[in-house]
Amino acid sequence: MSVGQFIMLAFTAVMLENALFARALDVSVLLPALHSRRTILCYGGVITVASAVSGGVAWLLHGLFQGVAWYSVYGQSFLFLTALTLLYAAACTALYFYQNELYRSLRVLLTTSFFNCAALGSMFLAIYKAKNFLGAVGVGAGIGLGFLLACLLVRTAEVRLAICNVPKAFQGLPIRLMYIGLLALATYGLVGHQLPV
Repeated sequence: MSVGQFIMLAFTAVMLENALFARALDVSVLLPALHSRRTILCYGGVITVASAVSGGVAWLLHGLFQGVAWYSVYGQSFLFLTALTLLYAAACTALYFYQNELYRSLRVLLTTSFFNCAALGSMFLAIYKAKNFLGAVGVGAGIGLGFLLACLLVRTAEVRLAICNVPKAFQGLPIRLMYIGLLALATYGLVGHQLPV
């Protein structure tokens, strides 16, 4: 796989397979806690790394267990959650022993990033969308970058809606969900689904 194909696969995952808008993964539960762009960028960076690594691990596990009967029936979800937990433990252990100050500052972001729907969703999407290991990593990275883009868009909308005269019944969560719904429709329109014949 060339670098151009890798970038194209990641860009496709960012725009067309956006985990928040197109796949309805994680409806901005953590956005109220993310007050600044710097925090959102840090959170999105950790999610991007977690999604990229988990996409690659999912590709390897899928290739290893693809022919086994229990894997396709019951084991895939359990195996992916176990792998995600082991990746989280490895990341926490490595940061704790080698970059203790960085670990203390990223501890909460690591937990929410690895056990976010985007990281688990990237594992399932990577095995169905990618043709090889690098493609799976690209899909995972694209899902993480798409999630970062979605978080930035929703946070920007919240800042702008705070200065608008929104009716009392729509303030807070209702206007946020309406905004996310409109962005989801726009993103879904980019996918270009065929009408049934």
